[in-house]
Amino acid sequence: MYLIHHYEILIIVFLIVLSSFKSEKNKIIFSNEGKNKIYWSDSVHLHYSDFTGKIPGGTSWAALTESAIDLTYGYDDDSVFNVKVLCYFDKENSWMKSKTTDVLSHEQLHFEISEVYARMLRKKISETKDWGGNPHNTMEKIFTELNNESNVLQNL
Repeated sequence: MYLIHHYEILIIVFLIVLSSFKSEKNKIIFSNEGKNKIYWSDSVHLHYSDFTGKIPGGTSWAALTESAIDLTYGYDDDSVFNVKVLCYFDKENSWMKSKTTDVLSHEQLHFEISEVYARMLRKKISETKDWGGNPHNTMEKIFTELNNESNVLQNL
């Protein structure tokens, strides 16, 4: 493929200690960081050992899950527009201080939410009929809309 653009929608969620769950605002990161990934599938369940990131000193957070959506798109040699959307958990940037089943279940849920947004992204892309001659701008618009929606959900 040529003219390939690679983006990650980075969804960062935090868990507050004292059984009060809260999340920090989601962010869109346009990069290809974090090679240590677990790609989502219905048979994948996170384990304590998957949280390999460094725990920040003095944090009151029980855990941090960094999950993202890889979106790759572009035209192939036959000028056919191709799109690939994958959800993943970033092991190197996720950490867990409080290793309890409740915390692990909560973090698994955040990974599941990321997959929901990957599916929403696939759906919006498949329903897009008019790319306006500029797929890059259309993709950015779709990203922004989804990011705003995810911020609302993750900040409940």
